[in-house]
Amino acid sequence: MNDELLDRRWIERVQKKAILAFDNNKLNKEYMAIYIKGYRDFSKMLYDHDHGFIRHDPEEIESIRKMVQHMENTINYLDESEQFIIYNELILHKTGKWYLEYYSESSYRRKCKTAYSNYLRLLEL
Repeated sequence: MNDELLDRRWIERVQKKAILAFDNNKLNKEYMAIYIKGYRDFSKMLYDHDHGFIRHDPEEIESIRKMVQHMENTINYLDESEQFIIYNELILHKTGKWYLEYYSESSYRRKCKTAYSNYLRLLEL
């Protein structure tokens, strides 16, 4: 278990950095990578807990479950191409050039920047 990921102040700091980066037009994959890693770690903790591999405090599990649900539900408020990108990178954890089957590299970068920006903004609401 990674206590740093569960620290609410850490999550708030990451969100503030991501929004600040957006405001300064410097948003890049670093900030989404933090959310992607957090989502993967939280999902693994929930899976392990639900299948009896590791037991966690019920309040902690409920908090993690809400965070994962919020991250997943937020995707639904994006437009179709943004949903596609965030779903593949956050939920399915696709890496590399998985997108070349669907977009050119320049088109993907433009769409990705918009998708990340909108997703991070929506997480703040």
